[in-house]
Amino acid sequence: MNWPDRSSMNIRKHVWQAAGLTISAGIYASVWVDPLQYPPAALITHCIPVLWFVQLIWLGITAIRNAGFILYPFLAIVMGLPFLPLTYASTAAKPVKEDCRSVDLLSYNVRLFRERDNYGRFSPATKRWMETVSADIICLQEFSYNPRWQATDLKKLMHDRGYWGVVYAFKSGRSLHNPGLAVFSRFPIVNHGLWMPDTLGLNNGMYADIALNGDTLRCYNVHLRSPQLGTHLKRKDILGLLSGIYKAAVTRRHQTEALLKHAAQSPYPVLLCGDFNEMPYSYNYFRLRSIYKNAFEQAGNGFGFTLNQWPYYLRIDHIFTSDQFKICHFQVLRSTDLSDHFPIAICICPELSNSHNNF
Repeated sequence: MNWPDRSSMNIRKHVWQAAGLTISAGIYASVWVDPLQYPPAALITHCIPVLWFVQLIWLGITAIRNAGFILYPFLAIVMGLPFLPLTYASTAAKPVKEDCRSVDLLSYNVRLFRERDNYGRFSPATKRWMETVSADIICLQEFSYNPRWQATDLKKLMHDRGYWGVVYAFKSGRSLHNPGLAVFSRFPIVNHGLWMPDTLGLNNGMYADIALNGDTLRCYNVHLRSPQLGTHLKRKDILGLLSGIYKAAVTRRHQTEALLKHAAQSPYPVLLCGDFNEMPYSYNYFRLRSIYKNAFEQAGNGFGFTLNQWPYYLRIDHIFTSDQFKICHFQVLRSTDLSDHFPIAICICPELSNSHNNF
């Protein structure tokens, strides 16, 4: 009987282990690959959270059965360490200086103010929330209001509370409750506009220039293209799900570049906040964080998941800031359970910079 050669068996094991290491490296590297140049990258990046669990199982099995090959899964895990701060933050509270003009900002996708279990009905609870929210700057996505019905004239409600407000509504047939974006501020809004053409209706972007004690900042309110995961998952349409993820990622790629181009021309320091529909393991997210600071990474604690529906374990709402802002605090407001998203809030201290005349 011819027994397998031990050296050849070891070679095959090395090949399989090296293949696993190479695949891990390729998945991690996908976040730097432009999906316009290599379309599969838009799907590959979504594998990163799953990859961690696979690697831990790989490490355990290798430690038990092939301890001599444990270097391979160990190196694969080490390669993923730079991605951990994007997923789980543990930051100490940053004290607010006595001379700091601190500003609280809140961003929230309010789901058109509809009830969680009945999309066709207005949510009175959301109106009560609007009557109590107290942030200095409030950015709302999927905002909807109807000035003909007092209960849903939320723009007037905020005006009566002393807020300056700008609302952009995008026509959707004959409905009076047109979806859009809103920015409300306790400080004067001196200019505003759209940075993205109204090509997708619900998904769009606006900005507001806010005068802050003699200075000016530009706040971008963002709602980028959604892959509509819930719709495809309910239909169990896997091919439709993959196609939706890819198409939405490509669209967001163009939208992200439009945002960055517009923000680069801003005469003021900028805040970029909203529903980006972008996980922190993507080319678009890495493009944004290469230029601006991410509030969760700077001042968050815990996982920071913002999606309030299945799959729950996603962080797709973000706040990015120019370097002129010190981020003192970041929080996901999980006690506000009115929408399919949770609000996110930050406290910032503007810091003077010679790079802008107004700040």
